[in-house]
Amino acid sequence: MSGSPLCGVRRSALQRLIAVIGRSSCGGWAVADGGAVRLPSSNRGVNLLTSPVSLDWCTFAADLTAVLEDQGWHKSVRDTYLDLDEGRRYASTVAAGVFAYFFAGCNLQLSEEVKSARFYTCSVEIQNKAGDMVGLIQFGGANTLRKDGTRTVRVELTGQGCRYYEAGAGGDHAERWSALRAKLESVGGRLARADVAFDDMDGVHNVALARTMWETDQFTAQGGRPTARLFDDLDTKKGKTLYIGAPTSEKQMRVYEKGRELGDKLSEWVRWEVQFRASNRKPLPLDMLENPVSYMRGAYPALTFIQAVMQKIDATAEAAIATVKSALRHVRRQYGATLNAIARQFPSDADLAAFVRTLTRPKLPAWASKPIGSSDWPVVLAKSTT
Repeated sequence: MSGSPLCGVRRSALQRLIAVIGRSSCGGWAVADGGAVRLPSSNRGVNLLTSPVSLDWCTFAADLTAVLEDQGWHKSVRDTYLDLDEGRRYASTVAAGVFAYFFAGCNLQLSEEVKSARFYTCSVEIQNKAGDMVGLIQFGGANTLRKDGTRTVRVELTGQGCRYYEAGAGGDHAERWSALRAKLESVGGRLARADVAFDDMDGVHNVALARTMWETDQFTAQGGRPTARLFDDLDTKKGKTLYIGAPTSEKQMRVYEKGRELGDKLSEWVRWEVQFRASNRKPLPLDMLENPVSYMRGAYPALTFIQAVMQKIDATAEAAIATVKSALRHVRRQYGATLNAIARQFPSDADLAAFVRTLTRPKLPAWASKPIGSSDWPVVLAKSTT
C-alpha cells in the first residue's frame, strides 16, 4: 500500500477496505459481480473551478416553433402541435429536438418516458447518465401560449442539472452560460427563475451572522424589512436554514449549512442563495446567466461582502466529500464490526480486495454518478476517511 494516500496512518478495517478496493491495474475504481463498472479516475478536460457565485437552478421558456425550425422542422409543424394536444404522438420527437438545441454534448440525456404535468400536456425528464432526474422539458396545452399566440416550451435545470451542464459543455463558465444565453436570445427565450448561490467553505459568514444582518436591517430595501423564518436544528448538526423573504416573492434569500445538509456534521460549509423569480412587473434579464455575481451582490445591501471574498473554489468536490463522509459513516455504524471480522481473516490486501469485490454489485449509488469538480474519486474517498 505504498502508493495509498493513507500510508503511514493507522487505519480502521473500513479504511483498509476502501484503500484496497479502490486500487486497480488501470488506475480506476472497479466494481465486480458480473462485469466491470468504473468510476472515472479523473475528470479529464473538465474544470469546474468557478467563482464562489454560481447558478444553482435555472428555468426558462422559449418559442417552441423557433427551436424546432432550427432543428429542421419545416413541414407539418402545426399538425404536430395538434397531435401533441390530442394524443402526444410526436411528444418524444419534439422533446428530443428541444434537448438537442439546448443541451447537445452536455453530459446529459433525455428520458424515453413522456408524462403529463399539472400545467402541461407533455413532460419529459432530463437525466444524468445514471438516470437521475436533473431537469425537465415541458410543453403542450393552453398554458404554453403567450399573449401573442406564441407556443412555448418550458425547460428547467436543477442544481445538479446546472453542474452537469457546466461539466459537459466544454470551455469555462462564461463560455457555457454565454452560449445558452445566445441560444435563448435567438428563440425568444425568457428566464422564469434563477437561483444564484455563494459558498463560504469556512463558515465565516454563517447563519447566525445572517440573522444579525436581518435584525439590523441589512436586508431591508424599499418596502421595509422582509419577513424571516429560521429552521433551527437545535444544535444536532443536521443543518440550520434562515429564509429571508416570502417564497412567492420576486426574490428570496436562503442561508443554510450546506455541508451538514449533505450529512457531514463537522462541515463548516455555508451556502447563501438568492432565488430570483420573474413577474409581470419585473422580468429577469438573460444577462443573469453570464454575470450571476453582479445580480446577487445587488439583491440585498447585506451581500456587499461577497466582493471582498472572491476566490477560486471547487464547491462540487466539497459536496462530494460531504456526501461520501455521510455514506461511509453509515457503513461504519451499521457494518463496521462485520467488516473488522472479515478484514482479520485475510493475510494480504490482495486477498481481502478479491473477497470484497465478490460482495459488490454493478449498480452505483446516486452520489457516485455526480460530477466532482477538479478532484477525482480516490482523492475524495481518501479525504472522506480522515
